[in-house]
Amino acid sequence: MPSGIQTFDTSGNVLLDTSTLTSRIIGTRTATAGHFEAITVPLASGKSLWWHFHVSGSLAAYCYRQIFVDGSQNQGANQFTIQVDGPSWGAPQNGTAYIWYGEHGGSASNGGSTQPDRIPNAITLSNITFNTNDNTASANRTWQVSGINQTVGIKVIRHTNAQGGNMSVNRTYVRTASSQNGPWTTHGTMITNGEVEILVTDGMWIQIAVEMTTSSGRATASYGLTLTNNWDASTYAGCSVSATLDADNNYGVTDATLDPLNWANISASDSRQDYSTQNAYLTLSGINTTVNLRAALSNVTGTFSAGTRLEMWVGGAMRYHSTNVANGSWAGGNFSNGEQVCFVARCVATGTIERNVSYTVTVTNQTTGATIDTFTVNQTGNVADETPDTINFPTFNVSSNDPDVSWSSTSYGTHTVTGINRPITVRFERYDFTGNAVLHIDCFIWPPGASDWQHVGYFTASNGGYQSLDVPNIVNGTRIAMNPHAISTGGRRTASCRLVLWSMTGTGGQFMTTGTCQFVVDNDNNYTTPDTTPDPVGALNAIAPSTTAEVAWGAPRNFQITGINQPITLRVTKSHVAQSGNLARKWLYVRTGTDGTNFNEIAILQSDNQTFDFTVSNGTWVQFGIQVLTSSGYANAQWNVTVSNLTAGGTITSMGVNATVDSDNNFNMPVGPTGSLTPSFISGYNSAWDTFRPVTASASASLSISGGSGPYSVVAELQNVNGTQPLTSTATNSVTVRVSSANYVYATGQVRARITDANNQVGYSNWINYELQIDSGTIGPDV
Repeated sequence: MPSGIQTFDTSGNVLLDTSTLTSRIIGTRTATAGHFEAITVPLASGKSLWWHFHVSGSLAAYCYRQIFVDGSQNQGANQFTIQVDGPSWGAPQNGTAYIWYGEHGGSASNGGSTQPDRIPNAITLSNITFNTNDNTASANRTWQVSGINQTVGIKVIRHTNAQGGNMSVNRTYVRTASSQNGPWTTHGTMITNGEVEILVTDGMWIQIAVEMTTSSGRATASYGLTLTNNWDASTYAGCSVSATLDADNNYGVTDATLDPLNWANISASDSRQDYSTQNAYLTLSGINTTVNLRAALSNVTGTFSAGTRLEMWVGGAMRYHSTNVANGSWAGGNFSNGEQVCFVARCVATGTIERNVSYTVTVTNQTTGATIDTFTVNQTGNVADETPDTINFPTFNVSSNDPDVSWSSTSYGTHTVTGINRPITVRFERYDFTGNAVLHIDCFIWPPGASDWQHVGYFTASNGGYQSLDVPNIVNGTRIAMNPHAISTGGRRTASCRLVLWSMTGTGGQFMTTGTCQFVVDNDNNYTTPDTTPDPVGALNAIAPSTTAEVAWGAPRNFQITGINQPITLRVTKSHVAQSGNLARKWLYVRTGTDGTNFNEIAILQSDNQTFDFTVSNGTWVQFGIQVLTSSGYANAQWNVTVSNLTAGGTITSMGVNATVDSDNNFNMPVGPTGSLTPSFISGYNSAWDTFRPVTASASASLSISGGSGPYSVVAELQNVNGTQPLTSTATNSVTVRVSSANYVYATGQVRARITDANNQVGYSNWINYELQIDSGTIGPDV
């Protein structure tokens, strides 16, 4: 019998005394042969239980067992059961047996050595379940071993394995570590039913890791994991694994089925002869491939004109359109996921009558054959509109030393009849003349398609009074002008009146515009002495823009001709100074005006050393503007501008031009390189069996480069690094990642190539995923 226990007979006499350890007798009881005896022991927390079975002074059986107050590792709360007789105990068939049991709180029996305990505390593992739209998933269960004082063999069994779909990775890793934070040693990987055995001691950490990947489409897998104790074949722990990856079944799978779409009906009425109406843009979603959509027309009715059609617009631009609207005509073509699509219905209604169109649009996915949406179109065009928009005659108020001053509104071209689609009659009116100058008012029109102004009549104003002129068949787009002309008959004279335009078509007519003109001519009252030398102007500030854009305009420079009473002729000379770069334009604009605000362009000097002559009167404003344009890259243009008086001689003014465009030298320049890495996933694995001999796990991808100008230099870039940071190496046709170690290493992440060409243009390849792993350690024997 092991030492450290006292044994007594029924009279209390000591039969065995090994009480040098901290055990104590709790009690004895009599056991009848052929019976099971259940004994409940009142143990304190953390104490151990021992018992032995004694018959006729001889020890028949002995047991040492760790029992806790919470009742674990026994049949009940601090209870154990023994059978009195039987060959396994060596007890007699008849007679009385004595059972001694006790509590042990220190060293166990057997000469002071700890009694072996190979049954670890049981654990409960939660099941591992994936249900995700991602194509990959992983998880682990990690715990610490407790409750043993011996090395124990644990067997991890993967069983009842089942999977469906294209599950390309379905691995179970068994790992151990002395610390919760690792490093972890992988003892085996199971990809189907199988077993991995490990040796564990008290306090060691165990990890079961699960990893799954589908190569394309929805994939499922399930299996059980059971951990058994090699010492007594008892179940130590277990859980189930159940996974669904790419639940929406679109990874690596062609999906041409669009999410539901509902375009709004289109309905409009307009006075225009050619107009369009659209419904709202809707975003195409739910597909990962190009699909062919067709919008077919049916139930077509109406009196529409040729050119009426249905258009499909994408992101603000028309992509497809039908032929003229007719039953069976259609618009359609290829579209991609994420594109925003709307329908534009164009109504053409030519002639002088109102026209309409009505039809049904059925949108189908030609790739899958499914009907996507149905909506209707109803449009009316060329609805009668005889009410012109209000136009604006500017107020003209001039005081001039010239004896002859005219206001040529035809040079502005701003008075245009709009807003009608039927011919109207326009009445020109003159009211309220006052003054002593001679005043003529000429009336002009410029119909659409005409090549010049047409004089339709005039007024010769006198004090007071009213004059009018009716002009029929004025159509939309006709330009209208009333040009006053005041003349001095000798010395200072004045004239003023009010001008009105009125549409006489329709009930009551329609007011269009009014304007006032006021003249003072020969204001300096010296009409009889011609003066052709204007007042000094001085040099103009240079126009010197510098911009990163490909075109530069610069702020224009203005000056006014004053101090003359006769028209004079000016000459503008453009003198070349210098230029550099790929200049497409280096233009000088010459403009004139009457108020210093509104100018009319009269010439563009596009060549070097070019001249232009023009006539001005007292009060005329002159403006110079420039435009410098590069076809590609940095450019600079410099020239001088001189204005001379051809009538009286001399120079009136001058200025310089110094314009720089595309100062950052990137407009229309060569495009940099791009790269493509294949495949999209690379991996490398190795095993290390000697802690003094590192091994390397590496993986490479092929690199193809396009664009830019060689030779190229390539550098690898990493992102989303998990685990060990790998080393990288590159060539112009490959990118490699690698890790080296004599211990376990696991690394994942993404890598791409950054490419620089001979012009220092930088480009990038696509990102790809990598996985590197080095296993270490061995699998121990069963115990």
